[in-house]
Amino acid sequence: MNVIAIVGSPTYPDHQIIRAWVRTLPPDTVLLVGGSHGVDWIAAAKARELGLAVRAHLADWGRHGASAETRRDQEMIGNGDRLVAFWDGSTDLASAAIEYAQSIGKPVEVIPPAIKGAPLDDLAF
Repeated sequence: MNVIAIVGSPTYPDHQIIRAWVRTLPPDTVLLVGGSHGVDWIAAAKARELGLAVRAHLADWGRHGASAETRRDQEMIGNGDRLVAFWDGSTDLASAAIEYAQSIGKPVEVIPPAIKGAPLDDLAF
C-alpha cells in the first residue's frame, strides 16, 4: 500500500497539475487529506473518481483550538509514507508541514504551480 499525505496552499492556482499528479498514482494508493478547500478537495475528488482510497483528517478545532490544523497535518504526515505538498510559497501552514515531515525523516515532494497567479475558477470536480 502506498499512503501519501497531501497538503497545499489554498491559493494554489494550477488545478490541472493536481489532477494530473493523482492520475499517476498506482491503484493501491491511499490519499490522506485535510478536507480543506482547494488542493485537498481537488486531489480527493480526482482520487475517488479513479477508485483510489481517500481518508480525510479534519482539524479538531474544539479540542485543539488555534493549533488544530497543525496537529491535523502532523497526524496525517505521521500516518503517511511520504508528504506531497502542492505549494505556491504563500502559506505558512504548508511550509510548516514540509518542515515537520523533513524533521521526522519522511520523504517530501514539493510541487510548485506551473501557472503563477491563475484564477481559482476550476473548483468543479
